[in-house]
Amino acid sequence: FARGGGDEGSLKMSGTEQTAPANASETRFARGPRLICGLAVLLLCAVGLAVGLAVGLSRGSGSDEVERLDVAVIGGGMGGVYTAWRLTSSGAFSSDQVKMFERTDYIGGRLLSPRIGCEGGSSADDNQLPRAELGGMRIRAEDHIIQGVVSELGIPVGPFHMNHDTWPDAGKDAPDSPVWCRGFMAERQQYKALWAAGGGLRSSGTQTAVNSNAEAQAAPVWTGVLPFVLNETSPITGVTTVGDDPDVLLGGEFASRRLSEPVPCDSAAWIAKLEETGGGFGPEQRLRKWQQSTWDDFYHGKFSPEADDLEQCLSGYYNERNGMSLGQPETIDSDKYMRPLKGMQSVPLAIHEAFSGVGGETQMNAQLLRVERDGREDYPFTLTFGDTFTSPCSGITTLTGGQFVVKARRVVLGLTKTALEKVGFDERLADGRRSSRIQSTVDSLLIHVGGWKYAKVFAAFNSRFWESLPGFNFTVGRMTTSSALNNIFAWYPGTQQDASLTPASCGGSGDPRGVLQIYATHDVELSLGGGPYASELERCGETPADQCGSCMDPADWVGDLTHHVSWSFWGRLKAQIEVLFRPSDGPAPDIPDPTQIMARLWIPNDRLTQTYACHYWRSGVKWWELYVEALEPAPGLHFVGDTFAFNSGWSEAALETAEYMLQEAMGLGRPAWLTKDDYCRAMPYYGPPRRNA
Repeated sequence: FARGGGDEGSLKMSGTEQTAPANASETRFARGPRLICGLAVLLLCAVGLAVGLAVGLSRGSGSDEVERLDVAVIGGGMGGVYTAWRLTSSGAFSSDQVKMFERTDYIGGRLLSPRIGCEGGSSADDNQLPRAELGGMRIRAEDHIIQGVVSELGIPVGPFHMNHDTWPDAGKDAPDSPVWCRGFMAERQQYKALWAAGGGLRSSGTQTAVNSNAEAQAAPVWTGVLPFVLNETSPITGVTTVGDDPDVLLGGEFASRRLSEPVPCDSAAWIAKLEETGGGFGPEQRLRKWQQSTWDDFYHGKFSPEADDLEQCLSGYYNERNGMSLGQPETIDSDKYMRPLKGMQSVPLAIHEAFSGVGGETQMNAQLLRVERDGREDYPFTLTFGDTFTSPCSGITTLTGGQFVVKARRVVLGLTKTALEKVGFDERLADGRRSSRIQSTVDSLLIHVGGWKYAKVFAAFNSRFWESLPGFNFTVGRMTTSSALNNIFAWYPGTQQDASLTPASCGGSGDPRGVLQIYATHDVELSLGGGPYASELERCGETPADQCGSCMDPADWVGDLTHHVSWSFWGRLKAQIEVLFRPSDGPAPDIPDPTQIMARLWIPNDRLTQTYACHYWRSGVKWWELYVEALEPAPGLHFVGDTFAFNSGWSEAALETAEYMLQEAMGLGRPAWLTKDDYCRAMPYYGPPRRNA
């Protein structure tokens, strides 16, 4: 989610000279209770032929005709649009046989990249303008499926900077980036040096001097006290972490779960690693990897509690200690990231444009309510949808009360766990009796999946106050903290890449403006959830975008009302930022008010998002077997997206499940831009023989 795929060898880094597919970010869709407009008939729709003209089928709100499709694809996120595009671009289905349905009024799902800050002066500025990556934000260089899509569709990309270096060395945290743990601000290298030297607090309250290793001696002098008791032993193992190599402990949030790589397509060898025992403490040593969780792994022998807290502060991810299966290992140790220059959302938008370009249809504001299967019929699936409306003021999507029915031979659901839990499943058996078999299968799959709660906030300022931190070179990259604001990324005005690339229309490299990206990975609801204006947003309903002031008091909201971020929200955020940037020997800094704020809280009970940020397999089940079941839990019914994926937390997850479903369940061939080995690497634990490998 916070991350995202590409290959440095074949994927070109792009600047302003390259452009994305025409109008990729400006695709529009006809909406309404029943209006369906394919791109091929937009001109006719514009002159008022609202009934009888759509690629595949046209329907008016009063029509009794039931639409019939070969494949109905539900969900306009990455998994859904990729599936619809591959089904038609491969030649397996014609454009009038496949149709996509989306609950909201936009394409992209949890990839959402509106502009923020400088708007630029021309389309030539597009590749350099700052984007508020409110969902996924970057691509790993090893994510070969999304790499192929980006290359195939000509989507311009550039490096995602974690430091001041140029590609491909821009992907790791800068040694001099700021870290704030328990009230102490220092450089990352200083924290790591003190850890390696055992320079934390002792139980007696004394501190060990930093003079025992070369890294510590080379680091800038820091007179502070490492605010962790590093000689504290684990209450379970009796092991202390003093003297541990921080580079080993800090190899990433899933460092202890990475496995050596067998031959890419040798699934048996990969699965055998998941069946290995050991690695835990006491009774945990008898358990296989898939039986253990990341909580077991970290707390049963890896860390003392204090060292664990320090590791999480340095990693910036507080979501690591949970029920996620230790047998869902992170096989990629990426230190090279890139980003689409027009934002992560430009990937599903470009895919959707390619699907629409061959006549593919998408019906927006249609929420799936029920799936009924009757294998005796030529079109076994009866899908019941509810009409929805997305408020341009609050962004909240609600059911309007209208419903319609679609019949289909196959159904592909690219939905999140929360969305799937709202869908009812029913089946009619050969003898006509009703069965709950499909519903039970779906429930069983979902109970083995967990979700992460994240929050993303982007704030644009007229001055980059973060660059005035004394002693720090914080102009790009990230700051990690133990506060509720776990990751703070600094962006230059107009670009995340380099100040020299700021468009002239945004002031050029000398412009003082900038953007902060704030990324919260724990206590999301406690620190950023709620607010005093929930009822105000609810009453906006169908108020037009240019009249939001009639349902929202402009004095209560920051900037554009359609961004629906209140000054109360900013007040809570500002108080936390002041704590983080307060010098140890001085008053709180003067934090200016932002000119814009955009935010998303990815939690199931949020009215706007209604979902987790991303999903993972829970421990205790052979998830790779459930993975196969999720590709086709009932004849003709398929799940894609990240809910049941291997590559948890990355955009690659949605494409991985979609590609495996398309090849293994529906029999499509492998696309020319995806090699056999790269296909296997996308999901190396797939047990059955692969069709095209």
